[in-house]
Amino acid sequence: MFDIELTVKASVGNSRNSSATEIRSIVAPVRKNWLVVAASVLLVFGAGFGTSFFLNDQKAAASPVVIGAAPTLPAGAHTEAGGYAWVTPKGWRRDLKTGTEVHYTSPAGNQELVAKSSPARGDLMQTWEASERNVPQAGDYRKIRFLEATFRGWPAVVWEYTFKLQGVHWHALLLGFNAYGKSYQINTWYQADVEVQALKTYSVVKDSFTVL
Repeated sequence: MFDIELTVKASVGNSRNSSATEIRSIVAPVRKNWLVVAASVLLVFGAGFGTSFFLNDQKAAASPVVIGAAPTLPAGAHTEAGGYAWVTPKGWRRDLKTGTEVHYTSPAGNQELVAKSSPARGDLMQTWEASERNVPQAGDYRKIRFLEATFRGWPAVVWEYTFKLQGVHWHALLLGFNAYGKSYQINTWYQADVEVQALKTYSVVKDSFTVL
């Protein structure tokens, strides 16, 4: 079970009937005009998508998880320059977008996984809210959830939405959290017809994510 808890009720449903060519300040476009902001906000792995997120309306404990100097990594995990490690699917194409942002694309091109880190600046929720407000009006963007949460005790944000790109429906799950002065993201977007397997894959990858 994922150790994610929702801490504050937030808007759910359509915030605007728009689409987006990219989620600014949250995830760099996978390819030109790829990230047409539309799919479900991550951290929604909860009930709605049959994922194993534990959703809770109660205020979560504020104390962060303490990670030792030598964290124990899951079997098969590999470290990234961004100060984190994760287990990624075998046979997927790896694209290093920046020194701290890595993308993995499935062989069929119907799912993408993203991890990244950056210095934490300002309030996490306010930063993501600003990004959501700046979503371009295109791509049939439909917000499903946008929530304040905690991830393993750290302050987090969940953003779930759907969108359409070149006639194909996509679903996005975005998870961001702050820990030890840095901001991390573990994201995925996938085509609607592979949702079951896509969620399983994302579940394994997200559960393996380790802050170093």
